[in-house]
Amino acid sequence: KMINFLKDPLVVATAGSSGDKLKQENSMNFHVRKNIGKKVTLSLSNSLTKFQTNQLTYSKNETFVSDTTVSESKESSSLNTVISNNISQTTNWAIDALNKVSVVSAFSYLSNNGEFSSSSIVDFLKPPATYTVSKGVTANGSGLIQNRLTNSIMFQHRFYKPGRMLTITISNMIQRKRN
Repeated sequence: KMINFLKDPLVVATAGSSGDKLKQENSMNFHVRKNIGKKVTLSLSNSLTKFQTNQLTYSKNETFVSDTTVSESKESSSLNTVISNNISQTTNWAIDALNKVSVVSAFSYLSNNGEFSSSSIVDFLKPPATYTVSKGVTANGSGLIQNRLTNSIMFQHRFYKPGRMLTITISNMIQRKRN
């Protein structure tokens, strides 16, 4: 017998839904500075961070029509992970009271990966049998990796007249991005 949804009485009930979400962040930072004599200063910095989000959801809906129950179950999960690492090194050289040279090198790394999956099942329950009418699964993923290297050299000259300064900077940046 075919079910006529327009004529038969329709009752909808939500049997339940739930969801969990977990966020986690870990980080480490350090900075070291060393004076070499009275004119040279070296410094090194690093920042490492990992951020992760994990989410799971589940829902089930039931629709009652006469002697048949339509049951729909859905489940989805996602996981996203971001990792970044930044390292920099600076050397300052005070040539004399009026001149200074700075050399800066920096490296950064970024990784961003995501995964998503979902499933859905629709069943007709007509005692004593259950008929699966629809079943689907979807899975997706994404990823990005990026590296960057930057180098610069800066020369500063302070003139005898107060408030006057000459700064010359030369820099170079190389970046690589991969999806």
